[in-house]
Amino acid sequence: MNKIWCKREEKAIDRVKASFAHELASLRRQLQTNNKYDNVMSKQEINRLKGQLKKSYKENREGFDNRQKRNPPEIEIIKETMKLKEETNKYKKRFLEENVILKDALTKIEKNQFKDNSEKALFMEGVSWAGFL
Repeated sequence: MNKIWCKREEKAIDRVKASFAHELASLRRQLQTNNKYDNVMSKQEINRLKGQLKKSYKENREGFDNRQKRNPPEIEIIKETMKLKEETNKYKKRFLEENVILKDALTKIEKNQFKDNSEKALFMEGVSWAGFL
């Protein structure tokens, strides 16, 4: 009777082992095929960030394309005009300084030329000062 009971118990143990082996294999398959929660959340975050990046690129391109609307060509013309005005003022200042130097030189020359005739020298000085020469 012991042998019969022992074989019966061995068969029961084998059935339980087979059942647990089958369940273990099933759980291993599920573990390998199912994505982990962290992976899913990470992928969602990556996709969200990629979408934001695309949106930012698009806004940047639109802003770059619309810069002419913000800076119409008239502004460029005004900037060029201001540059030309500054250059003209520089030339004017330089020529005025040069004019003063030349007037002083002319006055010295005339004084040396008319040393003996002081009235004529004063007259020429007045003429050069008034700007008739």
